[in-house]
Amino acid sequence: MKFNIGDTVRVIKMNWAGTVIYFDKKTEKYLVRVNGVEQFYYSDDEIELWKK
Repeated sequence: MKFNIGDTVRVIKMNWAGTVIYFDKKTEKYLVRVNGVEQFYYSDDEIELWKK
């Protein structure tokens, strides 16, 4: 696992900030919640740690 639950990440393609809320070991994808409501799965090459 490259990211931890609770990490703030940036979705590279969309330039969205979100929070990692789950890691699916079977698909090796992270569930990221954006805008407090929507959540999507991303692989580790689609997201990066948020930098201020």
